[in-house]
Amino acid sequence: MKRIILSLFFILMFCVFCVSCDIRQNKNAIVLADTEGSTNSTELPPESDIFLDWKTAYLDFIESKESVYDFDYRYALVYVDNDDIPELYAMGVCEADGDLICSYKNGNVIEQHLGRMLGGKYVERSGIIINQNGHMGKYYDNVYKLDQTGFSLILNASYSERYVTLENNDFEIINEYFIDGKTVSKDEYNNAVNSAVDLSQTMEFYEKSVSYDVIKQQIEDCK
Repeated sequence: MKRIILSLFFILMFCVFCVSCDIRQNKNAIVLADTEGSTNSTELPPESDIFLDWKTAYLDFIESKESVYDFDYRYALVYVDNDDIPELYAMGVCEADGDLICSYKNGNVIEQHLGRMLGGKYVERSGIIINQNGHMGKYYDNVYKLDQTGFSLILNASYSERYVTLENNDFEIINEYFIDGKTVSKDEYNNAVNSAVDLSQTMEFYEKSVSYDVIKQQIEDCK
């Protein structure tokens, strides 16, 4: 009888020992999983997800332009839309090159090209830009809107001008007006332009332009 009781006791102790080992192994597995999870959650985001601030981005943009041509570029900080980050105007190297308006949106510098030089105007903090330019009988009044998503063309207006010689050797000027490529009257053309932008409130981008050294200092000092 004693042998039977003693055997049952050893069997019971063996079972308890096995159960306790399983519990310790499960606990170790849980702790290891938690440790691995916490390590992953504290990893820094990849460098590509950390955007440059607007000052660094504009300075890099200016340096890239200066490295292309030996030319006295002109620049200006202006407020086209109504956020706290100014836009950057960059004059082109020639008429064919045109001007650029740069804006810092969502961690990137975006650009809007303006045809030819010195024809760009804006209504301060309205988001509205108009490019009035042209040559050799073909002219345009293109209006752009800047918002958080970037630049968009909101009016594509152009007109042509040609001279017709009359019988008395005098001449007559013939104008044709277009909105989005469709022929319109002069009044319709002017109404469309005036509806898109208040020309009495526009400012020229070039009027605040400065040299390379000055714009660098203005960017660094801007708050």
